Amino acid sequence: MPDRLCAKTKALWDEVVANLGLNVEAWAWQGTLMWLIRMKKKKRGRLPCQIAVNEFVEFINGNALIDTTSLGFKFSWSNKRHGDKRMVQKIDRILVNQKWIDAATGWRSKILQWRISDHSPIVGWFTAIPKPHNIPFRFKKHWIKHESLKEVAKQKPGRTPEDAHRKVMKKLKRLKEVLKTWSWETFGDLRKKKKRVTEDLERIMKEQEEDPFNVQLQERERNKEEELNGILDTEAAQWRQKARVSEAFEGDRNTAYFHALHKLRMNKALIRKSERRWNHT
Repeated sequence: MPDRLCAKTKALWDEVVANLGLNVEAWAWQGTLMWLIRMKKKKRGRLPCQIAVNEFVEFINGNALIDTTSLGFKFSWSNKRHGDKRMVQKIDRILVNQKWIDAATGWRSKILQWRISDHSPIVGWFTAIPKPHNIPFRFKKHWIKHESLKEVAKQKPGRTPEDAHRKVMKKLKRLKEVLKTWSWETFGDLRKKKKRVTEDLERIMKEQEEDPFNVQLQERERNKEEELNGILDTEAAQWRQKARVSEAFEGDRNTAYFHALHKLRMNKALIRKSERRWNHT
């Protein structure tokens, strides 16, 4: 016979979506989910209610939520028993939506060590990420698709030292500066370019509403759509590389997802760096 709590989960998630509008405003939720235990998040104990698990996963995926409790301890609850009777589970979470990640720069959350209570405290905080001055140069994958890259790479440098090692290093240093300049001149500020092309396309489509059979407007619309698709592909490739996702996502244009992964990865790296600094002091 299914658990009564399991039977109520669907209504709970529907109520949360209706009351909070998860996809409208920046939103974060912290809570304890006693009956929603996935097997890989649980050691020992009875099996979870599979219906409740499926509804919870559907709730997370359907609203593009992210569990940010990736720092600290793996489990957030223990029954405090000894030997084979010990159970540990991750039943406490902080869920946030994409707009929260965008608005809350440097947001992270962490499962702390439990002490008296059987539950571990979870803390969340904002960590501003200062832009470093010495950003390492990285070759961008989307450069390869541009037809002028070969010509830029073939440009002959000026005089170089005779020493072979110094000669190679000098050439690479000059090539780096050439590629950075070429990238900015070729691709520019993608956000501004995307905004401009989107507005142009919207204007053309409004003109077509008044004159839907105008061949020139149709041609302009097609050209603008191709230009916008190129910008979107380049933008997605940039965030995909920054997020360091698997090659299985190659060609996927889920820019918001890659952006969120990149932010979370950068925040986690900064926290580790801060923790090392504290350990040395």
